[in-house]
Amino acid sequence: MHNLFTGTAKHIMKNVWLDLEKSLLDKNNLQQIQEKMDKLKVPASVGRMPKKIQNSYGGFTADQWKSFTVLFSIHALWNALPSSDMEMWHNFVMACSCLCSTVLTETKALLAHSYLLKFCQGSLQEQCLTEKDQVSGEIIQAYVLSTGHVQTGGEFESSFYLYTCCGQYSRDTIDVDVLPHLKKSYATFLDGLDETSVTTHIECYACCKFNGDLFGSIKSRGDRSAFVLARWCKLGGTIDTSGADLRPGVIDYFMKQNVQVNGHYVTSVLASVRWFQAHPSRYSLSAPVEVWCKDLFEPEGESTFIPIQRISGKFIPAIDILQDEHVLVVCPLTRKLQYLMRTHCDKIGRLISKKFDVDEHIKNISSYRLSFFEKLVICRGLKFSLPQKVSPNGLSPVIAKATCESIVEIDCALLEPPKDESGMEVKVHLGSGVFGCCNKMFYRGNPVAVKTFYSATAEEVKQEARVISNFKHANFPLLIGMCTLSRPYHLVSSFYHVLDKPYTLSLALKSRSLNLSQVIWLTLINQLAQAISYLHKQGFLHRDIKADNVLISHVNNKYRAILIDFGKCVALTAVGSLVKHFTPEERKL
Repeated sequence: MHNLFTGTAKHIMKNVWLDLEKSLLDKNNLQQIQEKMDKLKVPASVGRMPKKIQNSYGGFTADQWKSFTVLFSIHALWNALPSSDMEMWHNFVMACSCLCSTVLTETKALLAHSYLLKFCQGSLQEQCLTEKDQVSGEIIQAYVLSTGHVQTGGEFESSFYLYTCCGQYSRDTIDVDVLPHLKKSYATFLDGLDETSVTTHIECYACCKFNGDLFGSIKSRGDRSAFVLARWCKLGGTIDTSGADLRPGVIDYFMKQNVQVNGHYVTSVLASVRWFQAHPSRYSLSAPVEVWCKDLFEPEGESTFIPIQRISGKFIPAIDILQDEHVLVVCPLTRKLQYLMRTHCDKIGRLISKKFDVDEHIKNISSYRLSFFEKLVICRGLKFSLPQKVSPNGLSPVIAKATCESIVEIDCALLEPPKDESGMEVKVHLGSGVFGCCNKMFYRGNPVAVKTFYSATAEEVKQEARVISNFKHANFPLLIGMCTLSRPYHLVSSFYHVLDKPYTLSLALKSRSLNLSQVIWLTLINQLAQAISYLHKQGFLHRDIKADNVLISHVNNKYRAILIDFGKCVALTAVGSLVKHFTPEERKL
């Protein structure tokens, strides 16, 4: 970053554009640039905006130079620099955009390399090349040569749930005239939709958090985050099924609605968007900045409603004058990739790291933005990614709220202890804690795990049973039933094992007989991160996550992490009130 921005970008500004002998920018140009910057409505996620460019550009931080270069410079400089210099600067901006991506692929590295070569071979080659510029190409070449294809990336792919509606909430209705458009929108991405279940009644929200990004609406406090880009609309307000054209729009509100798909009700969250019309001079500025009509929108149609999963990113709107006409200048924002709930796995990640002796390597990674778990993966040289997948049809899961009546009451007499070869009953202890102990038993001939409570009340046992029953996730235990008619009270769940032997994550780390590969260890932590993320999305906090409360299951040659013990589980406090319990990612927000 410092090579590109406090090195090259600052050098171009100071020694080329503002050179005392033949400067390309004067004080009036710098004042106009600052006025353009001051008019921008920038989301808070961008960080510190560059201020007082005329006098203080020399003191900009690397982050401020990055924001100016990648996000604003094309718009700010397009009518201030000569065309040849603007073309040269455009190559540098495109290279920085590729190199500043959250995920840097080999393709992006090669593309950045080509842009840097064009930049260094430009019309200002003799004036602007410093030693840092000359080694930029060598850095890219070194990266490309040292990067190989990782075959294990697919081991970490899984589905997880990414969005949360927030902000002002109200129950509302949409116009009857708009209902046909809403049905067409649903039919585009939902197979098996029952159109009779689509009504005018909706839950209206002002904001929505998706994959770590906050999207607002134009009439809310989050209006700076209401300007979005998506491949959804085409001319006339219809839906672009090809996904070829990335168009800007502004969000009016978010709506949540339950609709019936293949006989089951599912929850969907859509955004109501007004799409800007294309301007004849759309590509008159250098990419990635585009020009669109300022106050003209596509007619209302089925593309008005878009699933939030289809939103590609946000942009910064800028109003400028082009050929005596006020136009909208679209400055795209790079979308960030968020790893959900990784911090909860750091403690367990440290335990696993000891098995591979990578602590010293981790200490050498200075990036404070990476969690310990991410640093562990980097040190091991493995590709770890959580793809932006969601549940089928892009919808959130519908969790059936369990009641005591829906949970099976098991007769304790049907729970039988294991027997040895001679037929004698034996006790197979699985674990114990403050509130109770767990033993292996047989229920109707099938092995089960029976949690026996020491002093809990029947209502407390039922509450834990209700919590577990609400979770429909592969990394949570399957509850079979409960015994609350007489003491001692029990919870009965599936028996998870590896070759008929129970393993907690803590025991597996110490075991010499259970020889798991690095890929399996990282897969288990990945699954655990998704389970905790799912738990928080459902509005619960575990409060007792540790290696002893994670089981390992081995079925069909696949390992699975199972999060257990929900005795301390509590509901999360509602957003906006005085919080008693909250998750780490909410604290950052």
